[in-house]
Amino acid sequence: MQSTLTATTDYRPGLEDRDWSFKGATTDYGTHDLHKYPARMIPQIPDALFEHWTHTGTLSEGDLVFDPFSGSGTTAAEARRHGLNAIATDINPFACLLSRTKSTVPDLDTLESAIRQCLGTDWATREQFIEENYQSAASQHRTKHGGDIYTEDSGDQNYNAYGVRKGWFPEPQLAKITAMSRQLSELRAEYDHEVIRFIRIALAQAARNISYQRDSEFKRHRIPEADRESHDPKFTETFIETLRENFYGLVDYATQVSDETTATIKYADCRDTSVLAPDSADAVVSSPPYGDHSTTVAYGGFSTDPAAVATPLKLDQMTDVDPSGLGGSKTTSDIEFATVSEWSPTLRATVDALKDVDGRDDDVLHFFADYAETLEQMARVVKPGQPVAIVLGNRTVSRVPIPMNVITIEIAQQFQLDLEHSLPRSIPSKTLPYENAPENIPGQTGGLIADEYVLIFRAGQ
Repeated sequence: MQSTLTATTDYRPGLEDRDWSFKGATTDYGTHDLHKYPARMIPQIPDALFEHWTHTGTLSEGDLVFDPFSGSGTTAAEARRHGLNAIATDINPFACLLSRTKSTVPDLDTLESAIRQCLGTDWATREQFIEENYQSAASQHRTKHGGDIYTEDSGDQNYNAYGVRKGWFPEPQLAKITAMSRQLSELRAEYDHEVIRFIRIALAQAARNISYQRDSEFKRHRIPEADRESHDPKFTETFIETLRENFYGLVDYATQVSDETTATIKYADCRDTSVLAPDSADAVVSSPPYGDHSTTVAYGGFSTDPAAVATPLKLDQMTDVDPSGLGGSKTTSDIEFATVSEWSPTLRATVDALKDVDGRDDDVLHFFADYAETLEQMARVVKPGQPVAIVLGNRTVSRVPIPMNVITIEIAQQFQLDLEHSLPRSIPSKTLPYENAPENIPGQTGGLIADEYVLIFRAGQ
């Protein structure tokens, strides 16, 4: 393998000379299409930033990039393509698994061997047994820890015996998915975790394709009930096709990264000061959430079912993700609402407008108090004079626009992050809602995210 310090776009000397919308660009090259993830930052953004910074001497080979909101691992995977090391955090354990898979290259021969073994003659026997006995198998299902996931008298009838929400998967496909997951646990005795993890991510994506989930990343919606009876996808064929596509992407990625670089993904809140030492990162590149998970993107909700059926992750880990996001019911901040409002006149005016329409002003303040702590962390860990790039979009709450780009600039100044560029970009290909009905009144809609900004700061000396 080799370090390339190359890019998917032609190098241009100035950041402002680019079309940051990247219309028509292929966003699924390499490992970037292993598994769908909501509101994914397209890889062209960190690619262009790393290309520019390495050509201008801002970054050198082997430097460290920090992403406090790893998501699907776009920043970490791109950092390694440019000969850079990466460290990233996320509170979603499934996102951490995906990020590690996207930015790691296991031994390809060993991976091929494991794939052949998990789909060999033993699997054909298991699959036939499931087709003949899946109803009985569901009632007797055990977790890898040896206990029932949910008994009939558990009091929670929303989940079935496999630990996923009822009514989201056809049978016997669900039984086959979980049987393959158990087989992968057995193969762990023969293969290392990087190999098994790669196959699990393919299994999770195949599970999503097989489910009743509509092809939308923002909110979880099922296909119409009338269409579910005829929804009878073939599990093994779907899984094999996903594995094939993911393997080809990995082979492509493997030719572009050096064994000398690493990507470390930590299951942690980025505000935890033990994650990274002060002045230790050479750059920060991230796309934070635009609001609390419950009203913008439910990252945990999107990930829960694939995680439950394809990975050893526990259900309570997944259901904690959205309440633990910025502004969530389980979060607290050392920065007071009054303080963050004082730092940002734009936020203060926005909150006043929300109060006038009886909007969710406390929810917005809660989010930005938490968000301000993440900006403080970025400023703490990046070296003096080095760049911090934040990709974000604006939204509305109770029909009141929330200019997150301006609020971010105002808060960042408090932590000696000086704005160098504010680069607008339209997002025609990003799977997010352009309209919603905020008051749930039929026929009424309100504008939502249709464009973003790439904000580039420099840390104070």
